[in-house]
Amino acid sequence: MTASLPPAVSTANVRVEFLPERIALVTLDMPGKSANVLCRELQDDLETILNVIDQTPDLVGCILYSAKPRIFVAGADIQAIVETLDWSDEKIIEFCQRGQQLYDRFHRLPCPSIAAIHGACVGGGMELALGCDWRLATGSPQTFLGLPEVKLGLIPGWAGTVRLPRLIGLSSATDYLLSGRNISVAEAQTLKLVDAVCEPEQLLASAKEILITRQWQGQRLVDLTTARSVQDQAARDLPADLEAFRQQELSAIAARHDIHDFAPRQLLDHLIGSCRMTFEAACHSEALAMAEVYGSPSSRGLLNLFFLNEHNRKNPGAVNLKLTPAPLERIGIVGIGVMGQAIAQMAGQCGLETWVYDTSVEAVNRLQQNWKHRSSLHRAESLKDFSNCQLIIESALEETLAKRNLLQSLSRAVPNSVVIATNTSAIPLKNLQPAVQEPSRFCGIHFCHPQLMQLIEVIGGDETSPETVAAAVHWCRQWRKTPVVVGDAAGFVVNRLLAAMLDSSLELLIAGNRHDAIDSAMREFGFPGGPFEIMDVIGLDTVIHAGREMILAGHPQVSRSPIVPRLVKLGRLGRKSLLGFYRYTATDATAELDPTLPALLQPYQTSNEPRSPAAIQHHILLGMAQQAESIVAAGLVADRRDLDICVIYGLGFPAHVGGLLFWLDQQRRAT
Repeated sequence: MTASLPPAVSTANVRVEFLPERIALVTLDMPGKSANVLCRELQDDLETILNVIDQTPDLVGCILYSAKPRIFVAGADIQAIVETLDWSDEKIIEFCQRGQQLYDRFHRLPCPSIAAIHGACVGGGMELALGCDWRLATGSPQTFLGLPEVKLGLIPGWAGTVRLPRLIGLSSATDYLLSGRNISVAEAQTLKLVDAVCEPEQLLASAKEILITRQWQGQRLVDLTTARSVQDQAARDLPADLEAFRQQELSAIAARHDIHDFAPRQLLDHLIGSCRMTFEAACHSEALAMAEVYGSPSSRGLLNLFFLNEHNRKNPGAVNLKLTPAPLERIGIVGIGVMGQAIAQMAGQCGLETWVYDTSVEAVNRLQQNWKHRSSLHRAESLKDFSNCQLIIESALEETLAKRNLLQSLSRAVPNSVVIATNTSAIPLKNLQPAVQEPSRFCGIHFCHPQLMQLIEVIGGDETSPETVAAAVHWCRQWRKTPVVVGDAAGFVVNRLLAAMLDSSLELLIAGNRHDAIDSAMREFGFPGGPFEIMDVIGLDTVIHAGREMILAGHPQVSRSPIVPRLVKLGRLGRKSLLGFYRYTATDATAELDPTLPALLQPYQTSNEPRSPAAIQHHILLGMAQQAESIVAAGLVADRRDLDICVIYGLGFPAHVGGLLFWLDQQRRAT
């Protein structure tokens, strides 16, 4: 005789009810939160519920389900991780073992288990799903899977690195784990990471059907015995030469610039070392690897970046996000130079109807020839052709009078409902605003680089309306960029910091340090390029012009070193002239040392005191940090965190350091 089913059991965060089909439905639902987070309290509740299931005989199966509408489980509690970064190795290993053993209980229940996944299933939530025998996911675009721990300078620590290679093969698992990328349900099904896919409204019914029939859409699922034997085997698809595989993956890590390499390298060594171990031994190896990366400098920096992004999502500066404009559909760009073309290409990539105007017919023709987007590109014959645009971006020469004249003509040609933005990088809006007939709809939208940099500085003038600032922020997000609202001052935030970097670098050059040694030190720190390489890319004449504009606009802290003007007089403008601080064979070629440069620099070098890479880094970063503190004190950012967002996404400051002011705080704590 079949035993009667027990009543439902609820804890603070988890509930189990026993369905008439003799299926245990385990529902995760943390009260008052939009996502389930695998904190200690939820894990404790999960253990209590598993004890109840273990004591219930004759169950057909167990469904793991989330009551949250958009998220299955969001992973571990990031704030709790930050608060425990100083844990001992022993405590970190214990933390890993607790999760490993808890999730393994789903794999060892007396009945089969299935994770019914809808929405984000990432981090520890993914490891929890991997602990179940089968995984059913909805085909909704909201559903995706990921183990992104390396992006936080960590590694999965609850058997994710052990189960995945045994389930989908070492090569696929390595790619997935070292990149930290999210994958779609379609890709997960191809990898056999997901066993079945259904419609969101059929999730629970489909999970029950699978447990009862062991089939899905007429196809038998992987046999339960086979599913449970996976973790007791070596990783699948092992390459014949593991050392060659390791070297190949190390090269891939070195080529990837979006993630610091410390955690990926530790993870790779663990994956290769544990791929033939028993499940228990591999889990211990995973815990040891986690102890290596937990609390490392790169993990601290990347965790800070996570919170910076969360801050920016909720509060990108002085803006009222409750003001929501209509989505941007039509954009106009005036001035199709290098920056204007880049802005237009970005607009095309985002599917916007794009109108462009320039007095140079050749510039517009060149853009049309290179246009590869499905969205339409229109040549404006006059400024009046922009009347139907919602936003017009002025991207003319960085010169106050030229911009004023253009803005005056533009504001007269289009209705007052059109938002007009300047892409100036240095000129305060207060110097341009009088040229606009309706200043409430005028703002600054400064692209650091539309293709290469994530940041956009949004600037409101004294008379810019809150609606205009809000529209600019929303539209920047529509372009998948990171907007920060900054104050109106010469150079705003990013170019003030860049000026400080270049000024400090020229000081080192004058003191007898080689320019390539300075660049090498900054690349070693994590910047994508050194300060002299940056000047060559910008153009040395442009560096002088922008510096002059910043000085005229009230920012005197710009280098007045004669070195750059001297090189410009000699026609050494940087990449565009194939000669600057470096020599080039083409405008996109690699920089090469020029043997004639030392003799040109020698008269300006007042001493010969070369410094170590660490001393070079410290000198430049301290100069930038002093400027950063003055920016904060002047109120050019609403929050200190805004400045770190600017320096990471606008200047290429290494993400794993966590930001310039975060670096400064760490330096002060160390002393």
